Amino acid sequence: MNFYELHWREPLWLAALLLLLLLIFLQHRSKHKQNFRLSHFADRHLLPYFINPGKPFRYGLIYSAYSLLILALSGPFLVSDQQQQNQHKALDIVLIVDISPSMNATDITPNRLTRAKAEIKDLLQLRARDRVALITFSANAYLTLPLTHDKDVIQQFVQALSSDLVRRKGSNLSRAIELAQETLSASKSNSRAIILLSDGEHHTPRIQQQAKMLQQQNIPLFVMGIGTTSGAPVIDHTGNTLTHQGLPVISKLNSTALQSLAQITQGVYSTPTADNTGWGKINIELEQLSTLNSYETYTQATFKLPPWLLMTALILILLPALPRVRFISWTLFLILPVTTLSPSATASAWQEAQALAALKNNDLNVAENHYRNIGGFNGNLGRGSVAYKKQLWPQAAKNFNKAVQSAQTDQERAKAHYNLGNALTQMKKTKSAVMAYKQALRFQPNYPRATFNLNLVERIQHLPATQDKKQTDTHMQQQTPTRTEQNETGHRPSKNEDNKTTAQIKQEKQSLQTGEFQGAYIPEKLEKLLQKRYLRRDQIDGLSKAETKPW
Repeated sequence: MNFYELHWREPLWLAALLLLLLLIFLQHRSKHKQNFRLSHFADRHLLPYFINPGKPFRYGLIYSAYSLLILALSGPFLVSDQQQQNQHKALDIVLIVDISPSMNATDITPNRLTRAKAEIKDLLQLRARDRVALITFSANAYLTLPLTHDKDVIQQFVQALSSDLVRRKGSNLSRAIELAQETLSASKSNSRAIILLSDGEHHTPRIQQQAKMLQQQNIPLFVMGIGTTSGAPVIDHTGNTLTHQGLPVISKLNSTALQSLAQITQGVYSTPTADNTGWGKINIELEQLSTLNSYETYTQATFKLPPWLLMTALILILLPALPRVRFISWTLFLILPVTTLSPSATASAWQEAQALAALKNNDLNVAENHYRNIGGFNGNLGRGSVAYKKQLWPQAAKNFNKAVQSAQTDQERAKAHYNLGNALTQMKKTKSAVMAYKQALRFQPNYPRATFNLNLVERIQHLPATQDKKQTDTHMQQQTPTRTEQNETGHRPSKNEDNKTTAQIKQEKQSLQTGEFQGAYIPEKLEKLLQKRYLRRDQIDGLSKAETKPW
């Protein structure tokens, strides 16, 4: 049996009911004074028989209609407790985006990288049902997002991209393609593709061999060339023209190399156009592939009440003009649908809404008081979230464990395991946290937050214990550049910068959040988070001087 919970989109409108009650009170008081004055001419019990006998009835209908209008403005809707599982078939696509400094060239307005972001937005609209992963590259390549169908998440990460996210500059497309192959390794053959957005500058000879490997694996590479053959100066992070050996750097679109890569892999090369015909050619080829990869989404049935409230208000306004005989029929017409509603759309749902609002506003004591009276999965998850925000990690883990036990759907189990993993991570139980995240992904394979935090915790596992200073120093000496080592831009990291790097890595432990009630996980300071992730990736890979020029 399905039950429904009552929610409000604009609950502040309910305050207007207080104004309506005040108006009714003032009118009743005015009428009382009027009756008192008229009582000098007739007994009070006789007044209703000869002074506007139908007026109270009409006023009641009007006030009821106003009440329904206010309720309609507050946007009430019912949400089913049963989740519907939907199966989708799609392509798996890896987006490779060049974020090297040459993408700051302004031969395309306003610059190449900004134009690439706009082109990606158009592509996501064309391929709305496909799963997409995001890889960026400069001197190294970075898996920024795993395969996901959540286009809003992808778009927000794309908008955060810039060449300033990486400390080491270059153009390591070879590593980016290797990473794309790894990402697509579990995808179905003839149902996967790579799309590259780059200006094609300074690619190593090895890239031709990798293109042939893509052809053997039946992975087409589609290329969107960003830039012009006439080129433009490269702008550095200070807004000045980048120089190399005393001369300004002029970056040009290497369309020949990019076309060659696309042809080897049976892909298509294109350039941006105002009418989207560039993506049109690529999209035609993508349509020829088979949508063999499957993923699941979970939705909950919703029932919007405002149209019914507005219709009922209109009926109440028209009722005085109807014959009395029809009044009973209209009353039954209004009452019967109400009797079919689930009894769960009651004060319990209202209390849950209040608890959730308090939790979002960080009114933790208020939220805790509300969640004490709420049972089941929502109550356990809410109490765990309150304890998590209070940094009471063991208590949070205990409540999240209860949420796992009380979960009734796979989505609820995934959500509970995800939050349990966050609490275990804060307790420095990283092995248990990894198991919790993997459980969340088992119940809900397409779970961007769980995937993100799983990768983050696995990186944290490589960190030494903070209390062992000697071990920390040894680890950092192995993972970070020495003070005498220059990177490809000629910058020598100082001891202070090394210490700052250590602090940044440790701060990754604070990146875990619950936030499960607010949709997909988007960090508030996404650019800073990506900088930390990219820096850590460079250290894990032991990135040395780039093989190519630093743009």
